[in-house]
Amino acid sequence: MRGTLIKGQGILSFLVSGERIFHKNKNDNIVIFLSLMRQLETFLGVRVITHCVMSNHFHILLEEPDPQNRPKLTEETLIERMKGLYSNQDILSLRQEFRRAREAEDEKRVAAILHRFERRMGNVSEFMKELKQRFSRNYNKRMDRHGTLWGERFKSVLTQGDETALATMAAYIDLNPVRAGMVSKPEDYSWSGYGAAVAGDTTAQQGLGRLLDCGSRFQGDCEPHTWERTCQRYRLWLFSEGKEETIDPNLQDSVAPKHHRKGIAADDVMQELERDGLMTIQEVLRCRVRYLTDGGAFGNSAFIEEAFSLNPSLFSAKRKTGSRRMRGAQWGNLRTLRDLRKDPVQKLTQS
Repeated sequence: MRGTLIKGQGILSFLVSGERIFHKNKNDNIVIFLSLMRQLETFLGVRVITHCVMSNHFHILLEEPDPQNRPKLTEETLIERMKGLYSNQDILSLRQEFRRAREAEDEKRVAAILHRFERRMGNVSEFMKELKQRFSRNYNKRMDRHGTLWGERFKSVLTQGDETALATMAAYIDLNPVRAGMVSKPEDYSWSGYGAAVAGDTTAQQGLGRLLDCGSRFQGDCEPHTWERTCQRYRLWLFSEGKEETIDPNLQDSVAPKHHRKGIAADDVMQELERDGLMTIQEVLRCRVRYLTDGGAFGNSAFIEEAFSLNPSLFSAKRKTGSRRMRGAQWGNLRTLRDLRKDPVQKLTQS
């Protein structure tokens, strides 16, 4: 699907009266909200490219699948999608409904059951309605609360999927906590798509991987879009877009007041551009670094080669050298014995 046009939606929704519930007991409220978001993503077949949950609102960039390419829904695939979102009793009741229809050899009834669910699949409005309703019921029950939780209907912006529109919308969402002055860098906010992806959330990484699939801004070669590659390119885009600015509203008037827009410090942006989106050793040591626990040996090339020569039986006879470059940061001349391909550097989860 590289270079094709997708249908994406940038979604914004506020809690009623601006109530700041997400940052109260956030390990309950935000975790429950994000869990529901992922369950609905699986059930309805939409894709969350990125997201950000703030104190009183949330943003989501959703991709609607092409109706012509959606796989046909069957009883088995429907039941599988329902797991985690629906109760065991709900699933049992549906199985019984299918069984009665098949025992009566009523294929029209079977088709009607499937259509009841099929018409909801891949629909952004259905996704948002269920996400808000399910979270409201959960929250009101836990807090012994009654009444409306959400304010006006969510705002939706149709987003083009090739060119820079998709990347710009994603960056706007992931930069929300930086613009609000809550963190200095986007990876430091766990409740966003980018923050979750840097922390090792593979689902969040796959979502942002759609930027390489669809956004020509991030194309340029035919390399596989691994998370390492996606992260490096998207990080450069984030820092460029997120730079703090002082804006003069009236350039013709030298005495007009200037407005400061919060963002990433100019020095940090410049450093990021100079190192091509790779983190420094100091930054990476704030993360969970598997190289330092699973790498087998850690040091310069000569040290690694010596360790390799002393332990030849641990490796395939085809392997001739021991030193392996590490990924995810500017490691200088440091090397490791094992080439860890899966999530070698993961941001520690925000408490």
